[in-house]
Amino acid sequence: MGTGVAEQNRGLGRFTLSPWTVRVEQRLSRLLGAQRWVEFDFAGLERPNVETEIDLIIKQMQAGLITRNEARALRNLAPIDGEDTPDDESETDGEPV
Repeated sequence: MGTGVAEQNRGLGRFTLSPWTVRVEQRLSRLLGAQRWVEFDFAGLERPNVETEIDLIIKQMQAGLITRNEARALRNLAPIDGEDTPDDESETDGEPV
């Protein structure tokens, strides 16, 4: 395991919080009944630095995996009208969007 803050955050989620939250998730899910469940999301603890995250988002858009509005939602930005279809890489000649 690394020594950086990001690595420490990942370790906190995986090794410290997870064993306890799994128990809480299971108990709350039983209380909710069928077809419903509780799940804690540790994505915030596992996020890369901003530069890496934006680079990954751009690559996902270029590959047609996500739309521009989905990319904006990942960064907590408001959607833009007409940006709900994946980019066609042939239109951008492979250049970053």
